[in-house]
Order: sequence, then structure tokens, then C-alpha cells
Amino acid sequence: MASIKTSLVKIGNSQGIRIPKAVIDQVSLRGDIEIEVGEDCLIVKAARTPRAGWENAFRKAAPRPDQDRDFDVTMADFDGDWRWK
Repeated sequence: MASIKTSLVKIGNSQGIRIPKAVIDQVSLRGDIEIEVGEDCLIVKAARTPRAGWENAFRKAAPRPDQDRDFDVTMADFDGDWRWK
């Protein structure tokens, strides 16, 4: 991993870090980011999308034609005991 020197920049009452465009493109930073504080370091990475991969997971979990077959047969005929009015 290459090391790049940069400096803190004043932004209002805060400070920011300028990240060169080439680095941003290399690691695909877009929009929101996550910053982890480590021992004497900051780790900056692209924020995870909360529901990333859900669409594929739902497709894989699509209903099978026979999935309800287990529920077609009841263990006891309890409907015969009921009197419907």
C-alpha cells in the first residue's frame, strides 16, 4: 500500500483531509464514507449500503413450486369437531 502525504485543511470549526482524485478513484469512494479510528491511524473506506445484496438474496430464496406441500396435509382432522354457524 502506497503512502501519500497530505495536510489538514480548515473547514469552518473543523478540519478536513484532502484526498487526491486518483486515490478516490482507485478505492471507489463515492458519497458517504466510514471512518474507523485505530491506534495512531484513521481508516477511511466506502460506506456499506444497508441493504446491499438483498435483491440477489430474495431471488435465490424465491418460492419453490413444492414448498407448501408439507402444509397441505394436516396431522389431525380437527375441523370435524367444530360446529360452524
